[in-house]
Amino acid sequence: DYTCELNLFDVCLLILNTCNRNDREIIETLWKSVICEEILPCQTTSAIAISFLTQLKQGSPFEDETVMQSGDYGNDLQSFDNGEWIPRLRNRVTALGRELYGKGADYTVPLDLIVQALEGLRQAYSEIHKENKLSQSWPIETMLNVGVPFDALY
Repeated sequence: DYTCELNLFDVCLLILNTCNRNDREIIETLWKSVICEEILPCQTTSAIAISFLTQLKQGSPFEDETVMQSGDYGNDLQSFDNGEWIPRLRNRVTALGRELYGKGADYTVPLDLIVQALEGLRQAYSEIHKENKLSQSWPIETMLNVGVPFDALY
């Protein structure tokens, strides 16, 4: 209870994994929170990114965080468009995933939710940077780095 109130989402997931507690709703909320914490609040020029991020943050403690259309000057929000959040998010998902996946409670790594979130973020980012093909495979690479077998991703 305390770790969640303090936004220690990683610790909450580790506790659920260690205690073999399979509560899908809590686990999904925690993973959404882990992902949103690396991105929000932010600003973007993309209506697609705004729509996806607004949907992603629903049901997480970040529900009230700002996703602002760029051009609203005078704010200090990080930019979704520059992609600086991608390596941070990849590193966090990889590190946490490695601690949880393959340890006997794989339900604490809901592949469908994580892959859909990462792929949705990739698509939103790629919409802004159509010429940048380097961003294309990072969600799959991230999950493979966690130790998830390729065939489990499809």
